[in-house]
Amino acid sequence: DLYPTLAQLCGLDPPPNMQGTSFAPLIDNPAQPWKRAAFSQLRRDNGGADKVVSRSVFTERYHYNYWDTAQEELYDRYNDSNEYTNLVTNIEYANVLDTMRGILAAGWTAALPGWEILPSVWGNFTAEKVNNTSVLKWSTLSEHNTDRFVVERTIDGRNYTVIANTKATGNSSHIQNYYFTDLKPVKGNNIYRIRLIDKDGKYNYSGSRSLTFNDAANLITIAPNPARNTIFLTVKDNHKTLQIKLFNNLGMQLGSYTLSGESIPIDISRFSTGGYYLTITGEGINHKEKLIIQ
Repeated sequence: DLYPTLAQLCGLDPPPNMQGTSFAPLIDNPAQPWKRAAFSQLRRDNGGADKVVSRSVFTERYHYNYWDTAQEELYDRYNDSNEYTNLVTNIEYANVLDTMRGILAAGWTAALPGWEILPSVWGNFTAEKVNNTSVLKWSTLSEHNTDRFVVERTIDGRNYTVIANTKATGNSSHIQNYYFTDLKPVKGNNIYRIRLIDKDGKYNYSGSRSLTFNDAANLITIAPNPARNTIFLTVKDNHKTLQIKLFNNLGMQLGSYTLSGESIPIDISRFSTGGYYLTITGEGINHKEKLIIQ
C-alpha cells in the first residue's frame, strides 16, 4: 500500500498491475471506514516449485491462520499479544472462528475500502453460575442497523421464554460487550440463547449455553405476598444499586424506589385490592415480580 500512496501524493499513476491500495484518503479523514482485514501468505520451496503453505488474515483483534495440512490457528491479540494460546478448540471462540474463516475465504478484495457493510457479527457468548444466578455475557465483532438483543431460556430445549431485552449499540466496527443476570434460574437445566434483532425486524441467534442448578432457592423474594400494608422486597447478596418500580395491571407506574442493599420495605397501604407487579432493574439485572394486594 505504501507505493500507491506515495504515487498518489506525488500526482503519479502507479503501475496498472499493482494490487496495493493507496491510503492517502486516510490523511484527510483518519476516521473513515477502511480495510477490515489484512492478508498474508507463506511460500516455501517444494522441490524447486514455489508453494503456498499457509494463509493468514488479521483483523483489529484476531489473527487466523490456515495451513495446507488443514491445521488452523486462532489468536486473540488483545488478550494474548505474543500468540501463545491457539483458540481453535475453545468453544467460547466458535463464532469468532467462523467469522475469520469467512473473511479468509472471501479474499483480500472483499476487505478493500468500499466493501459492503456486513450484518452484525457475533463474538463470544458465555454463561456462568455466580451464587444462585446465571451471568450471561456476549459480544459482537461488528454491528450494522442492530436494534436489540432478546435473552431467551428453555428447560426442554424446544419451548423458549423471553426473560430480558437489552438495547444494542446499533452500528459499530469495534467489539461491543453485553451482559445480563438471570436472578431466578429454575431447578435443573437452564438453556440460554440470544436473539439479535435489527431495525428492519430481521434476526438471528447465537449458539446455546446451558447451566444446571440443583438449588431452587430464589434470590428475589417479596414477603408477605399477598399483602395489605407493607412488603419487604429482598435481593439476596445484592451489592448494586437497583431501581424498583411498582405498576398496576394496566401498566401504570405507581411508585419508584431505590435498593442499595439486600432488602427494602415498601408501603402499599394506599393502593386498592388487586394484582400488581414490581420491576427490578440495574446493572445486568432486569426482572419482574407479581404482587397481590388484599
